[in-house]
Amino acid sequence: RWSRPNDRDHPHDRNHIMSAMLGGLRRSAPIVAPTIVVTAALQAVLVALAGIPSSDIGYMLMAAASLAVAVASTGVLATAIAAGVEPDRGLHRAFPTGSTWGMASLVAVGAFLAAILLVVVMPVILVFGLVTLPAVAAARHPLTGLRALRVNAMRSAVAVLSSVVIVSLGWVASLLLGLLAAGWLGAAITWLAFGVLAAVLLAWWTVRSVPTAE
Repeated sequence: RWSRPNDRDHPHDRNHIMSAMLGGLRRSAPIVAPTIVVTAALQAVLVALAGIPSSDIGYMLMAAASLAVAVASTGVLATAIAAGVEPDRGLHRAFPTGSTWGMASLVAVGAFLAAILLVVVMPVILVFGLVTLPAVAAARHPLTGLRALRVNAMRSAVAVLSSVVIVSLGWVASLLLGLLAAGWLGAAITWLAFGVLAAVLLAWWTVRSVPTAE
């Protein structure tokens, strides 16, 4: 049978949440793993091209391409993981919908602008995406994830705060990595790490906001 989000958001269901999360990652791995690798490779190529003297328009086009790759990757990851958490959908139906592309674009553009204008806001925007995007990818209302936060306010607050801290630490680690391994190699390693972290967090929040099989 299918359980409602509030049925599983109790301490005695933590094992079930972890099991559903790992199961979703395992079932979606045939799509998630190649997506992470291809994304890292494309971002590394873009960084390598950015090292070639070019006009301002050229740099802007490469930045736009990098953002487009990030949006595409996020949409595919979210949809594949949602399909993995809901096994009855099947991975053959895991192609992102227009709504998923739209939400992924909104989050990615918001995070991109925050990174330029006010970097401390970026983790908050990314966590907002973690809360809302899984529901959209699972063909549910965007507010489904936000409503799930009300089930247990204390645990939800801890989950949100933990996600903000994890995302912030990931951002700081990427900056340090950029100092140690600059250029295309650093970009490849950074985006591989980002991809794995994003997949794990998306799986966790998908289980929190989308019904899972018991």
